[in-house]
Amino acid sequence: MHKLQFDRSLPSTCPRTCMPSPENDRHQHVRDVALSLFASAGYANVSLRQLAEGVGLHVGSLYNHIESKQALLFELIRDHLENLLDHVEWQVKKRRGVEARLHAFIASYIDFQLLHKEHAQLSALELRNLDPEQLHEIAELYKSYRGRLEAIINEGVKTGLFFAHPLSAATHGILGMLSSIAFWFTEDAPLSKDQLISQYSAMVRCSLRMPSSLSPSVA
Repeated sequence: MHKLQFDRSLPSTCPRTCMPSPENDRHQHVRDVALSLFASAGYANVSLRQLAEGVGLHVGSLYNHIESKQALLFELIRDHLENLLDHVEWQVKKRRGVEARLHAFIASYIDFQLLHKEHAQLSALELRNLDPEQLHEIAELYKSYRGRLEAIINEGVKTGLFFAHPLSAATHGILGMLSSIAFWFTEDAPLSKDQLISQYSAMVRCSLRMPSSLSPSVA
C-alpha cells in the first residue's frame, strides 16, 4: 500500500506535502470515491465492485491502486488524523500564551473537522473495521493530539490559570465534545462557524477555571 503524502486542503507550508503526480491523482480519485461511498452507505455495505464502478475501473485493475478495502479505510482514517494533528500544531505554535494556544487548538480542530466532515465521521464510526495493528497506530495518533492538548492545559494549571484534576479526564471530555460537532453542525445552524468556535472556546475556558472543590454538587 502506498500512502498519499499531500493534502490539498492544507497550507503549502504544512509538513506533509509533496508535488502531485498522475499516479497520486489516480490514487486520490480512488480515495475520494471510497470516502464518499463509505460515508454515505457505511464501510461494510460497500463492495469492491461498487468502488471500482465508481472509479471507472474493473475490480482487478483496482488492485493497482489499493492493497485492499480495509487498507484503504485505514489509510483514509490515518491520513486524516495525521493531517489534523499537523494542522492543529501548525496553528498552535504560532500563538503565545496559554489561553491563545488553547483557543488556537479548539479553533483549528473545529475548523479542520468541519472542512473534512466525512473524514471526521469515518474516523469516529468505522474504527471497528480495522485490525488490531491498525487500531494500535490510530490509538497512537489519538494519544498524540491528546498530548498536545494536555500540554497546553497543564501549563495553565502550573500557573494557576486552570484547574484540571485529573488532567486526562479534562482532555478526554474536551475532545469528545469537539469531535461530536462534525455530526450535527450544518451551514444552516442557528450560529456561524466563528460563533461556534467562540462559544466552545469560552465553554472550555470556563470549565477549566472552576476548581473541582467549587464545582456544583450533583443531586
